[in-house]
Amino acid sequence: NSDYINVCALTGDMVDAPSAATFAEMTAVESDYTFDILKAVGNHEKKFNNLTMTNAQIYTNWGLATNTGELHYYKDYPDCNIRVIAINPYDTASNEADSHYTQTQLDWFVNALKGAKTAGYAVIVLRHNFDGRKTVSNNYGFYQRFFWWDEHFDTDLKCSGTPIEDIVHAFMTGGSINQTY
Repeated sequence: NSDYINVCALTGDMVDAPSAATFAEMTAVESDYTFDILKAVGNHEKKFNNLTMTNAQIYTNWGLATNTGELHYYKDYPDCNIRVIAINPYDTASNEADSHYTQTQLDWFVNALKGAKTAGYAVIVLRHNFDGRKTVSNNYGFYQRFFWWDEHFDTDLKCSGTPIEDIVHAFMTGGSINQTY
């Protein structure tokens, strides 16, 4: 344990094969720590080779107790004015390795961001993968680097994005979205 670590963020692929046994091994290791361990699901938790798990099985095997009862959730740190939001890019019945978001989760995400803004919180979003390559100008500092920073991308590039990137961009700029995905 560390007196200097308050939160650890794990953004997927913590197991190599989705099974109750591998999740039990992971949670046993986590139980040694007293700080918060926030998790975002990755494709290896959902499907690896011929092994698959439903979102409900992942939730149960991870031992999560989130404010949504789902793999997408947020946790507020009022002393720091920060909201950490974990989103689930595998929020459909699909077992593909590509990202899929339900409209319910997208609506929830918008409301979680709005709630953070109303509370005066900064936001950190946890997600396993970065689908799409939409970037924004460097004027957004931390958020730009967190969401879209990659040294080989042009940080001034404007292109058609994906729902999460578009929602975050609207949140950061005070804009809105009127697009079908």
